Amino acid sequence: DLKPVPPAFIITSEIFRCWQAVQKFSKAREEFMQRVRAAITDLESQTARVFGSPDTPLLLSVRSGSAISMPGMMTTIHNVGLNEELVEELATQHPNQEYFLWDNFRRFLQSWAMAGGMGREEFQGLMNSHKRRYNVRLKREFSPSQMRELALEYQNALRRRGCSAPEDPWIQLIGAVEMVLE
Repeated sequence: DLKPVPPAFIITSEIFRCWQAVQKFSKAREEFMQRVRAAITDLESQTARVFGSPDTPLLLSVRSGSAISMPGMMTTIHNVGLNEELVEELATQHPNQEYFLWDNFRRFLQSWAMAGGMGREEFQGLMNSHKRRYNVRLKREFSPSQMRELALEYQNALRRRGCSAPEDPWIQLIGAVEMVLE
């Protein structure tokens, strides 16, 4: 039973091997960015979605890879392209999806911060405190507004730690690629 695999693109290990040179030389960095932009344009064509668009958003996961599966060992940043403003707008357009949207934003913030060195236990503490506040056992029992509140608590935790995710989706994408490569 095959599962559908969403379209993707790969930044090869050649970039990893010469990453310091790419960062130092503007011509190399510019060419790398042009290739990433072309790959995103191709994904947009394949999915009929637009990266950074509030109307038909294309969200990305940026992850490291290996020849064999190594769950939990590889850096992954989920839902790249989301920001508070986009989630607010999408929640207005799709009120029945509000919980899902805020939960995805929460996951983006957590994966961003963990890729930047923040520990999982800090997020678990926020989650546990939120569950106690609203007397729920499971995350799925939060209302959409309670999930929004939790996502914004995560965002404030990142700001306090000095590892906020950029609001601009393109800056998020480049930052995510750089964190995964590093």
